[in-house]
Amino acid sequence: MWRGSSWGSEATATDAPALELCDSQWPRHNGSMGPGRRAAIAIRLALIASASIGARAAPQAGQARPAVHAPSPAPAAPAAAPAPPSPAVPLNTPLPPTHEFIRKMRGAIRFDEDLQQAYTYLERRRDVKITGLGKVSVGPMRTFEVYPSNQPGRTYKRLIAVDGKPLPPADLARRDEEHRQNVLAEHERDKAETPAARNARLAKEAQERRERDAIVNDAFAIFEATAIGRDSIDGQDVLVLWIRPRSNVSPRTREGGYMTKFAGKIWVVEADGQIVKLDLTAFDDIPVGYGVVGRVHTGARLEFARRHVNNETWLPAWSHITAKGRTLLFRPFDFDVRTDYTDYKKWSVDTKVTFESLTKP
Repeated sequence: MWRGSSWGSEATATDAPALELCDSQWPRHNGSMGPGRRAAIAIRLALIASASIGARAAPQAGQARPAVHAPSPAPAAPAAAPAPPSPAVPLNTPLPPTHEFIRKMRGAIRFDEDLQQAYTYLERRRDVKITGLGKVSVGPMRTFEVYPSNQPGRTYKRLIAVDGKPLPPADLARRDEEHRQNVLAEHERDKAETPAARNARLAKEAQERRERDAIVNDAFAIFEATAIGRDSIDGQDVLVLWIRPRSNVSPRTREGGYMTKFAGKIWVVEADGQIVKLDLTAFDDIPVGYGVVGRVHTGARLEFARRHVNNETWLPAWSHITAKGRTLLFRPFDFDVRTDYTDYKKWSVDTKVTFESLTKP
């Protein structure tokens, strides 16, 4: 039995043996990357959202963030970024100087994986799957109950429905028991952790934070922003900014290389600099591995929005990705996927995992 748990992430023992990508996941890169995995990165446009606004949900167990690498060389004559559109109506109040507002935005960055630790919620998504041979497909609509953990990799994503059909009680019980056993095993490993192992784990976590920060730093270095209007979202006054890559910018991360191909609008709370909505479109093809491993075509679009929860914080509401391209030179792909986050409920920081002792029949 479990009471308000922070178990590990959703079990995948029954899933198809393919790499699954979605906006709440982060593909592993463990030094050696096969063509299928590199092609997966080519079509994973959610990296742009993570880099631009820190909009990444907690990673599932067995997943890690990619190492920081220089991007693939850009084409000799890349397409020019479109100019910002004119405001639809005249603005009645002066816009704050862009550079001052950008500093406010940078200071307000909070990663969703940190903010979501205080809430349970439902997540509905279709995962984009890619095989080792580069075949791309979109999986069924899956609904998860998400129970957060402040320990990396231990957030429990409890699968409760597939294509709107609830899982049978026996399947839920089996999955819950698997996670229960996983948490007990992790607890035993924690108790047996040596000082050397602890130092290695902390060093790995620190490196992941540095990589995450490097992507965000790249976003602020790459994009220039122009204030084009004001709006209101969830009762909050927001400033609308048009962002596009600066000329002659030199990205320091692979994700930064992808960012140089996107332009669009972001909506930012004027009072505190919180980014609450994003709509970016690729104005040029995005090659991976010189275009041999994969390519995302011009017109790929990424949208992301947050909602104001409990009048205290902005949390993910939905993301929407549309993209066309090809992997491994000859396999085309075309997908349109959306993820929704709903039913946020406050999750006490004092909540702990407790298990009743097992008794033999």
